[in-house]
Amino acid sequence: MPIFMRYMSRLFAARFAVILAGLALLVLLLDVMAESSEIIAGADGAAGLWHYGWLRLPLIVSRLIPFSVLIAALLTLISLSRHHELVVMAGAGVSQLKLIAAFLPLAAVIAGAHFWIDDRVAPVSMTALDAWEAAGYSSARPAAGGGEVMWVRAGNDIIRLRRDGLGDERLDALSIFRRDGEGNLIERLDAAAAANDDGVWTLYDVRRFDVAANSYTSAARIAWAGSLLPSQISTLSSHPKMLSFAAVWRFVATPGYGSRPLYVYEVWLNRKLAVPFASLLMILLAVPLTQRFQRHGGAGATLALGVAIGFCFFVFDGFTLAVGEAGLLPPWIAAWAPTLAFAGIGAAIGFHGERH
Repeated sequence: MPIFMRYMSRLFAARFAVILAGLALLVLLLDVMAESSEIIAGADGAAGLWHYGWLRLPLIVSRLIPFSVLIAALLTLISLSRHHELVVMAGAGVSQLKLIAAFLPLAAVIAGAHFWIDDRVAPVSMTALDAWEAAGYSSARPAAGGGEVMWVRAGNDIIRLRRDGLGDERLDALSIFRRDGEGNLIERLDAAAAANDDGVWTLYDVRRFDVAANSYTSAARIAWAGSLLPSQISTLSSHPKMLSFAAVWRFVATPGYGSRPLYVYEVWLNRKLAVPFASLLMILLAVPLTQRFQRHGGAGATLALGVAIGFCFFVFDGFTLAVGEAGLLPPWIAAWAPTLAFAGIGAAIGFHGERH
């Protein structure tokens, strides 16, 4: 069995590398061409095309890994079937489960690499690309729209911040709307700046409006017992897809905090866990489909069916993710439903093939 696994892994790895590289370069080329006129118009000129491609590459690779796994596995098995090697393997007692198991070690390595790219590399590149796009595809001038306003929840408080006023432990030009447990406004604090020292916030140049007294007061500095966490300030304005798993987990573990509803962070937390399993799922689909080809012929039709199933998976995955972000599906269903549903389809195809 170890020799068999090494043989299958070698065939699968070669095809996977070629397919992933080819698809990534094709998609990247089309993407760069679509944005080329705006990029070249920026201060970086034609050199910006390389920079854009470099920043887009991690996200493109992350999205193409499961599809590449499916195509590589199908091509590997179809090649073995054409040379009647699968017949010999079946005669030697290699069942569908053993065939799947032969792919799993390398598929697990790919899944781990996929999680690392999606968790560590892609968020950094997407953040850099967004900042570069906001600056008009130019590294020669600051990003436009730096004075945009964002709203953040921190416990019962609602905070109005300027994006260009965010610092690691300092905030500039903020307004704090303090509420009671029932959501009623208690007071409004407008401060020129806020600084954090060992978990305690101090507001400077404060103008305070007391709702009950309907009066304004001013102070040079006051303490604010807010639950805004300094470690999360830099991620407040980021979409969860642009954050690491650990960063999203901090938002989920601190209910009532963030710039988006809690369920959005929960959807993306589950999504980041589900992403690597897509590669394993593709193996579960490829093996039963190839068994069908072995019995009924038609390598082209089997490959086309596999591509169609893979395409449907990604469409369904995008749909459930969008519905989950809208709050219309429980977070775990939005993230895991495509993987579980298509795993069931693969199991059904495999069971049908074993019966016939």
